[in-house]
Amino acid sequence: NYACIFCITEGHYWTIRDLAFYGGTTEAYNNYGIFIIKGSNFLIENVGFTYCSIAMYVFGLWMSNFTKITCTDVNIDFNSARLNGIVGSSGTSICFNNCYVNRCSTGFNLKWLNYSVLNSCAVDCAATNAYTYADKSCVTMNGCGSEASKSWINLLSNSNVVLNACQFLSTTAENTSTVVLSNSKILFNNCAFQDYVTKAIFTNKESNITLIDTDVSITD
Repeated sequence: NYACIFCITEGHYWTIRDLAFYGGTTEAYNNYGIFIIKGSNFLIENVGFTYCSIAMYVFGLWMSNFTKITCTDVNIDFNSARLNGIVGSSGTSICFNNCYVNRCSTGFNLKWLNYSVLNSCAVDCAATNAYTYADKSCVTMNGCGSEASKSWINLLSNSNVVLNACQFLSTTAENTSTVVLSNSKILFNNCAFQDYVTKAIFTNKESNITLIDTDVSITD
């Protein structure tokens, strides 16, 4: 009972480029822009989404590339999870390049995603979390960032994330909760937190944090 603009099931070697997806008015979003269930070797590039509840929703995808994707005025933008009953990978070897999310609830909401990477991606004005990883995700972020989001990174359920040269900027005093961890591991390498940040990391005792050339305070 979910509306989607474009739906693919068990697809391989698809290329989708140079398209704009419009979900409807702000009062009546289509639920999904692109909905993919199981597949490999997707190339999606130079695609825009506006007014979708979820811009992209993928299950069981591997060896795929998303490049220059822009999402504006959406609820949740990039969402990757495993649908029960699907046989095969629940999400591996995915590359996000230069993807941008603006004015959203959550920018990247990634679950069961392993040996995958985000390169030069950005999330601005997220009402909840810019980047959320859950359910044993293992992801590397290179040169990514966020501005004016309520919370920058939410790491849940035994996830493992490495951040290289990432930068996070708060534009109001309310945006001070940057990273929340639960039973997970995170490594910051040469990352920067700027302006109004007063409590850079919130964590619990079951999480592990490694800092390399990163000036940040830790609050248990």
